[in-house]
Amino acid sequence: MLKKFHIAKIASSYIVQIANLSIVLFFSIEEYAHFVVLMTFAGLIFALSSGVTHGALISLGTRDFLVKDSCNEIVLYRYVFIISSFVIFVIVGSLVNTITGYMDGVNLHQVLMLAFGLICYEAASQTLYPTSKVKLQAYYELALAIVLFIFIFFYVRDSKSYVYGYFTISTLAFLIAVYGYVASYGSTGLSINSDKVKEFLRYSSWQFVSVFSIYLLNYGVNFVLIYNKVGDDDISVVNFTLRLFFGMSAMFALVVILMPKIIGAQEIGKSISKINGIAFKVSLLLSGLYVAAAAVFYYGLLLLERVEYIPSVMYMLMLLPAFMCMAYVNIMNTFFCNTTIYSRSQLLIAMQAALLFVLLLFMVKYLGVEGVVISYITSFLMVAFFTYLTFLKNKDSIEKL
Repeated sequence: MLKKFHIAKIASSYIVQIANLSIVLFFSIEEYAHFVVLMTFAGLIFALSSGVTHGALISLGTRDFLVKDSCNEIVLYRYVFIISSFVIFVIVGSLVNTITGYMDGVNLHQVLMLAFGLICYEAASQTLYPTSKVKLQAYYELALAIVLFIFIFFYVRDSKSYVYGYFTISTLAFLIAVYGYVASYGSTGLSINSDKVKEFLRYSSWQFVSVFSIYLLNYGVNFVLIYNKVGDDDISVVNFTLRLFFGMSAMFALVVILMPKIIGAQEIGKSISKINGIAFKVSLLLSGLYVAAAAVFYYGLLLLERVEYIPSVMYMLMLLPAFMCMAYVNIMNTFFCNTTIYSRSQLLIAMQAALLFVLLLFMVKYLGVEGVVISYITSFLMVAFFTYLTFLKNKDSIEKL
């Protein structure tokens, strides 16, 4: 049964998605293409710093808190890693740009500000989830989502205004979250344990595989489009299609938070016996919502006279089989990530990303945007099939982390 904080978590996820999708109402198609390039580079920095350690925070942090009412060690290790990674990216990015001019035409300053904003926003909206203050974190995340929504509608009119505003909001939200965490758990003590550090790094190293693969699923297509000298119109249409497609997966944000608590609270055998059926039924339910959402987007764009993005909705509908497979895979992989076979889920996502990228290289060259759609459908069908095979092969030997 859904509780208030479940509803808050789901609502915040969808408000953020709606806010990000609404950018097309205020950007020209050329400006949106420019914004996509900024987000592609900033997203890479975010993925390889904050993204790779998120799983450790939620899974290992929740486990530690259930055992000893504290996850301070995991939180400390995570933010030391994030800060160190970001500093390295700043130095390397500046050197590469100075020496090679590789990022000519891309504002490196804005890329770094946007990346820092992404890191701070994620930290502000996630840090308390492993603790007993899940409700407080969910409500705070909802408040942040509403602020972001208002910010985009009343302030954002181009890439620069988005970057500077998002950076400011995220930084302030992060500072408030840090104060709240320290006030709540700063007195519980902290001890540095070398075995814990190794476990954190080992878990995060496997997360690197999946996080970088997810990054490729979201943004890898842009490198292929740029390489094939696709125009701004098609880049914008493809990226808006993918934002619609992946935006409908916001429901899985709740699954990521609840899965470690569900597994930790009951015998693993009970979880194994139910998870595959649940994943399949939920994927069917969400697919129905996906089609309904496509209809809303279609008529909404007509009403707002943004007909240049109507093809994105058509491509979104064509991606329905891929969405159904994605829903199933996301639920199953979240389950795998909280068990001793977590490495399998990372390898499955890596396999999909590699397959998708290879398909894109060939399909985009000969079929253009339609090749993007075919590539995504094929890769998601394949990974769903191998995810099911992985479950069947390992279901008798799965144990909790």
